[in-house]
Amino acid sequence: MIAVISDLAPQIFHQRAKDGSQFQCSDTFVRHWLHHTLHWSERRATRAAQKIPGNWEGLCEHSFLRLAYTIKEEDIPSALYINSDQTQVVYAQGSQLTWAQTGAKQISTVGNDEKRAFTVMVSISNDGTMLPLKAIYQG
Repeated sequence: MIAVISDLAPQIFHQRAKDGSQFQCSDTFVRHWLHHTLHWSERRATRAAQKIPGNWEGLCEHSFLRLAYTIKEEDIPSALYINSDQTQVVYAQGSQLTWAQTGAKQISTVGNDEKRAFTVMVSISNDGTMLPLKAIYQG
């Protein structure tokens, strides 16, 4: 929306209102415009939430104690104790959320079954050294 306004009416971002404020393309503005101008409302598909094991606290404590014991008993240097995490990076974000005519019963979207993404792994050692990012494109 900002790109369209910047192309069609860029001066709107530089004008000041009587109270000294400037136009902002806020979430509230966009939602209001979509709802009142296009008569669209936000529609969401439903799905089950991720489950957490009932004994998660015990599992975390056991994992911590096992790690602490191994670091102490094997005399592992701080620089070799590495914490890593991974996240999915989506090329083109698909979603079960879209804008459609208010009151519509069937909302169709294209590409919900396709996944275009890769995984990035970030790691940092206990001495504060950040290791290079690892990108995983297949597997």
